Amino acid sequence: MLARADGRAGAGAAAMMPDGSPRDRAAPGTAAPAHQSGSEIGAQRACQLAATVLDLADADGGGGVAAAVADPHGHLVAFLRGGGAPLRASRIAIMKAYTAARFTESTDALARRLEASGRSLCEYGDRRFTALAGGVPVEAPSGRILGALGVSGRSPSDDDGLARCALDALGLGTSSRRQVQR
Repeated sequence: MLARADGRAGAGAAAMMPDGSPRDRAAPGTAAPAHQSGSEIGAQRACQLAATVLDLADADGGGGVAAAVADPHGHLVAFLRGGGAPLRASRIAIMKAYTAARFTESTDALARRLEASGRSLCEYGDRRFTALAGGVPVEAPSGRILGALGVSGRSPSDDDGLARCALDALGLGTSSRRQVQR
């Protein structure tokens, strides 16, 4: 099953933060570079990325997963659900991709940052956000954020690992500045 979001923001649309504030007035640590026209992941590449996740999941035999790819604004571009993936994994994968795109950081890093600051994801007022690991930004080699990938169906750490392996396989890995220091 493939889905494509048709309601993408145009090149002239104002970039907004997850809390609804303009991107240029965002709180420190939540700002992201403004997205430029033509800097979004395309449907073909998004489908390839989602398929790579399912191929990796099939190859390791660890159980089925769902993979969602969003554009830099969090709009769904592609979605695949593998055989054996729990039904709830579909919605969670979409939420992970949305969150990673809107915050321009992995959901794992976001959870650690929120915990360290004593803040809650509920404070942002968007029920589509999740801090479950498995959502990662998709970056061009130049460092520009093209969108985000969300994987769900296994443990959060396994979902995160599958997402990162798929990005690495396609040369779309996240930069070290977005990695969680362990």
